[in-house]
Amino acid sequence: MLWYCKTLQISNASSTVQVWRLFTNFILLGGFGLPFAMRLLMLVRYGVSLEQVAFEHRTADYAFMILFGMACFLLLSVFIPMMAFGGTLIFMIVYIWSRFTPDQPVSLMGVVKLKAFYLPWVLLLMTKVMGGSPIPDLIGILVGHLYYFLKVLYPNGSSPDLLQTPKFLSDYIQNLYGGFGYVNPNYQAPRAAPTAFRGRGHRLGAD
Repeated sequence: MLWYCKTLQISNASSTVQVWRLFTNFILLGGFGLPFAMRLLMLVRYGVSLEQVAFEHRTADYAFMILFGMACFLLLSVFIPMMAFGGTLIFMIVYIWSRFTPDQPVSLMGVVKLKAFYLPWVLLLMTKVMGGSPIPDLIGILVGHLYYFLKVLYPNGSSPDLLQTPKFLSDYIQNLYGGFGYVNPNYQAPRAAPTAFRGRGHRLGAD
């Protein structure tokens, strides 16, 4: 079967599609080891920081960003032989964090010091050096940049915001968190450089 059929895992016994695999493949990070530990560390450090800084009090927008990435990865799975996107999704989050906090100092293992803007590319290189495939990480970077382009760069050219959080999602999260997770109705895309991989990042919701 094709790889996307493997992801859906059609059961020969019951002839039913295991739809939950569309979601559970995003929590698979591979076997225990250094790559597994690094992915968890990246999620805790940069995923939480992204939510607290760039998406402060905008939980629905953060959730929609995650859903956007998941949808993109599932579409790409039709063309790219990948069965799990947990690490790829985390890499997307790291890339988006690096674009909103480009000048944030980062220390890798207490040895290498660099700006956050270069972090995804250094991690990509580390994956290659450690003998892993850089393709999943590169896909995370590409999807992350697609989100950043559509959410920040494109609207700054007096163009409409193509990634507005659906109202049903914002209402659901608002009810779920008792009003804490909401979408700012006065949100405007922050200013950003029109180039693809240059320029300073800005905090979402900032004037």
